[in-house]
Amino acid sequence: MIKIAVLLLSSLVIYFASIFISGENEIFVEQSFPKSITAGSEFTVTLTVHKGALTGFARLQQFLPKGFTAEAVETKRAQFINDESSAKFIWITIPVEDVFTISYKIKVDSSLSGLQAINGLFYYIQNEKTQKVSLDPIEINVGSLETVDQNKLKVERKLISIDPSKGEFRVELTFGSNSEKTSAEFIDEIPAGFVAESIDSHGATFSFKENKASFQWTTFPTESSFSITYKVSSSSIKSAPQINGMLIYGNEENKSEEDRTKDIAIEENIPDSIIDALISDENEKQMMASKIIEESKKNILMAQDVSINLPAPQSGIYYKVQICATRKSPARNNDFFTNLYHLPERVELTEHEGWKKYIIGVFTNYKEARQFNKRTREKVNDAFIVAYDNGERIGLKEANNRKKLNQ
Repeated sequence: MIKIAVLLLSSLVIYFASIFISGENEIFVEQSFPKSITAGSEFTVTLTVHKGALTGFARLQQFLPKGFTAEAVETKRAQFINDESSAKFIWITIPVEDVFTISYKIKVDSSLSGLQAINGLFYYIQNEKTQKVSLDPIEINVGSLETVDQNKLKVERKLISIDPSKGEFRVELTFGSNSEKTSAEFIDEIPAGFVAESIDSHGATFSFKENKASFQWTTFPTESSFSITYKVSSSSIKSAPQINGMLIYGNEENKSEEDRTKDIAIEENIPDSIIDALISDENEKQMMASKIIEESKKNILMAQDVSINLPAPQSGIYYKVQICATRKSPARNNDFFTNLYHLPERVELTEHEGWKKYIIGVFTNYKEARQFNKRTREKVNDAFIVAYDNGERIGLKEANNRKKLNQ
């Protein structure tokens, strides 16, 4: 009995510890938005990032409707970028605090009206892999002081079981009175493992892709109330799905997750393997990889008319460490990298496939190169080893194979 009690107690301790540990390691973003605003006004968005022990590069981006203009308030040392469709916080090194808060101000165009949607993504790098967290979609109703409350459209949802043994359910959405004579789209997020098919779209064009059930109206119905229905089913999941959705007025483009990914600029220092994992097209890969350094480092130092170290010609197979690469930025010299990364080593510039690539060190022994790279990553956390054969850059695996053949 004593042994059984001890085993039971140990199991409970492990169980509760796993709960607390998993909670501490969870990465998520809390968002604070008003539910309704008036056209021509402004408001502040507060974002609380729960990052735990995460370090290194990170990017938080929120996609804004047309007519929303963002302005930084508290960035926590991020590079803040506002373009026509999004607000971006970019960290070369994310703040050390486990939890921190950033904020920005949004000015609303006086001509804007109706329900507006804001989506967001948080990108970070962990174990040399790009990770992504989708932020909960936000809906904000924009109107005049008199119409903000009147124009808010109520949507009631019902989930009705058809055949639980087959994982079939009917979703019924009832829309209240609407006065907006405009195009509109209603999007439901369907859990993975389920498929959706329309039953009654009430004049909308129905589509289902990337786990989204979409109903699009050229002109949104203005009836006192109406309903749309569709069926969800799963061959493997029998429990009722958790479904959430949102209504978007107007002709705002709703990009897919793949399109959103392509909008994310990538830090140039990130190893090629990470860029490969995020973007498959070679031309697009190079274009995307060049953006972040141009955006986030252009205000750090401006290097003009600099003397540049070019690598001396060498023979045989050897290894170096790449610390940075850029396609369009001006050439940088030692002073730039000394100030940026506090590197004592001589930085050399090499041209490769249209890129300016900055490298340090030279080793004929791969083990020594690894040790040097490990020390370098304490200052440049995305540094990585590159290989050459008689001055020609080759893949690391190929270099090691050639090295073995020549030994």
